[in-house]
Amino acid sequence: MTQKYYTLLTNIGAARLANAAALGNKINLTEMAVGDGGGADVVPNAAARGLVREVYRGAVNSLEVDPKNTNQIIAEIVITEEVGDFTIREVGIFDAQGNLFAYGNLPATYKPVSSSGSARTQTIRMVLQVSNSDSVRLKIDPAIVLATREYVDAAARERLARVGSVEELRLMNKAGVKSVFVHGYYKDRPGIGGGIFVADDADRQTADDGAMVIVSADGTRWRRADKVLSVEMFGAIGDGELHLSAGRSLDGIAIQRFIDYAAASGGAKKCLLRGHYVINHTIVLKKHAYLMGDSAWTSLIEKASGFNGDALKTDGFDALKAAVGSLADCPYDFGVCDIKFDGRYISNSGDAYINTSGGGLKIIGTQFKLVATVFNQAGVGVYLSGKGEETVERYRDGKISLRIDTTKDEGFIFAGPHDLKIDKVFCRRAGAVLSNDPKRWTLWATENYPSKQRVDGIVFETAGEIDLIHSWGHEAGYGVAVNGGRLNADLIISESAIGGIDFSGGAYGMIDKLRVHNIKGGVAYQSPSHASAGTMPSVNYNTSGHFAINSLSCQRSGSGQTGQDELRIERGRLIIGNMTLNGHAKPGHGIKQNGGVLEIANLDVDNIKGNAADGNASAAWVGNATGNYAYAKISGFVSNSDVGIRKVKNMQAERIDLQMRNVATPWGGVKKNSAAQRWQIDAVGTVSKSSRFVGAVEFNPLSTDVQKVKIAHGLLYGPNISNVQVSVADSPTSIIDSPAEYASIAVYEVDDEFVTIGMKLKVPGTLDTTPRINIHMEV
Repeated sequence: MTQKYYTLLTNIGAARLANAAALGNKINLTEMAVGDGGGADVVPNAAARGLVREVYRGAVNSLEVDPKNTNQIIAEIVITEEVGDFTIREVGIFDAQGNLFAYGNLPATYKPVSSSGSARTQTIRMVLQVSNSDSVRLKIDPAIVLATREYVDAAARERLARVGSVEELRLMNKAGVKSVFVHGYYKDRPGIGGGIFVADDADRQTADDGAMVIVSADGTRWRRADKVLSVEMFGAIGDGELHLSAGRSLDGIAIQRFIDYAAASGGAKKCLLRGHYVINHTIVLKKHAYLMGDSAWTSLIEKASGFNGDALKTDGFDALKAAVGSLADCPYDFGVCDIKFDGRYISNSGDAYINTSGGGLKIIGTQFKLVATVFNQAGVGVYLSGKGEETVERYRDGKISLRIDTTKDEGFIFAGPHDLKIDKVFCRRAGAVLSNDPKRWTLWATENYPSKQRVDGIVFETAGEIDLIHSWGHEAGYGVAVNGGRLNADLIISESAIGGIDFSGGAYGMIDKLRVHNIKGGVAYQSPSHASAGTMPSVNYNTSGHFAINSLSCQRSGSGQTGQDELRIERGRLIIGNMTLNGHAKPGHGIKQNGGVLEIANLDVDNIKGNAADGNASAAWVGNATGNYAYAKISGFVSNSDVGIRKVKNMQAERIDLQMRNVATPWGGVKKNSAAQRWQIDAVGTVSKSSRFVGAVEFNPLSTDVQKVKIAHGLLYGPNISNVQVSVADSPTSIIDSPAEYASIAVYEVDDEFVTIGMKLKVPGTLDTTPRINIHMEV
């Protein structure tokens, strides 16, 4: 098989090597560089004079002859964790004159950067095939060498004293030894959690912290030399089993040990978690501590069976949550990145409870980074709040990205502040219970919102700044609840829940795109049900604030709909640019306005049929509001539905302009009672229907017989046509100008299309030139 990845000397490198061998000189190889190949794989070319696209260059870290092949030289460069955010596909080594000596390719490898939350130090090695390694100077300036783990381990084996465990280091008598290589934190687990410790002869006071400083029997303080820390160095085992010390989890003790060390250090510290850790006590997260995993699939913190507490809390959480306003002593500068938290609330088979209480993450602080997956918690998934005295810019320094799945209580509660930005939250299945367990269905409340009698998926107590929210599969409440404050969001999706999204309190703000679909409307998935059919709409707007939504999309897909309204507005002001509703022939009103101010620039309602939850045929818009603060201005299109407009009560002002196609009843309900109410309906095909008609028709001024004239009125016909006014006029000479000129004038008949007016003159009007009957009618 042809070798795909290899290194070769360049033409310049081969020539310089031959020249050095002939003259007895040495070649100094001083720098190495890596590149991304311009975004594509590369094939080494001896004619190359540089990399296709260089992304990083640094000093050669190690240059040595392969002990197994004296004609091979191994060169090494170390790329530190703060450098990265690029893909490595090519590597080159340069001599002191800047010539590309050798060039190679390697499999595409992404180098993350520390700001991404998963940084690592990366070592790249080149193997150079040379005819005579004596021609290459192998000495490296020690001032530029970065100690890799392999380098340190090799040095330890050659020059350091050795012990099997941290406990053996405690028993050691120094006897002139300066450095000790510890094979493992525990003697029975070599290679895990060990490292190099250096004697600090000047220190006789620092306490043994079980990880970074170990005090031996003779009082020597041994300080850990490792700069990249892992939780195994603090005593964690991470094999997915519960290991105990005095009844407490060794994994939990180790994680807390690192956190306490970081908090006391005076600067940010990161600790790698790359295993499956089991805890039976709450981890208390403090300032300067960053728990860094590789991914939610490889870095897991799991609650032990029988542990009914929270997985992780920030320092002083309970007192801070009860406090009001900003706090100067709020925790800051901490993080949890790329770690999954499993609460073991419901068994994997779904037929039994394991832990019956205790949430996932409870965070109050500032300047924090939170990128985590929180799963199967017997309480709230994540509670998050920032209360520190910080500027807006410092709040925005953080990163919040969460995946939350299966919680007994709310999935995610956000308690502000407004300026704390949320990148994305995916939340599924809040209020989860066993499919055969009726107990929770009689409670319908949580410790956080006991009066609401429901369990919502995502709750914003004081709103925030949001890029993406996706909430679905909630069994006992709304997908999203906005209880107050300012909410600005790019995209919110709520689906497959009892209710869609609930706006309450004084919430206000702007949403670019809001999508709600497959909402059940009130009846729970299992019995006994929580809410009556249709009582929880897809969008429930009951806030005193003002919201602007650029695009609202509603879909009635799936099973279980109960005739709920798609949008119900009770108060406040709601402005919508575009609203689309596809009813999929399922019942429920498109919009039911019980109060407030509603403006929709472009409404598109299709295929809503059957009786809504209030017992009436489904209508695109139901006006059920009255009073001085009720107003509707709606323009759009309704098709394939039972009712276009239903008027139940009269608002202060209305302007309804709808085109309709295949709508069984364009309009029904009470009559208008104000000139500020205007309706215009363009029914399909021919006739323009509205709520007001003004017209005129000519008659014969020479006849004294009863004359009947039939006029197409174009009104939304119903039993409530009122304010019909008729009068007789002519021009230019007003002869018929009073009842003395005619015997009678009256409305004879009104039907869906025409009004018939009857009139009789007393005497012929021979001088009348354009006599006519004026008609004014309103619905």
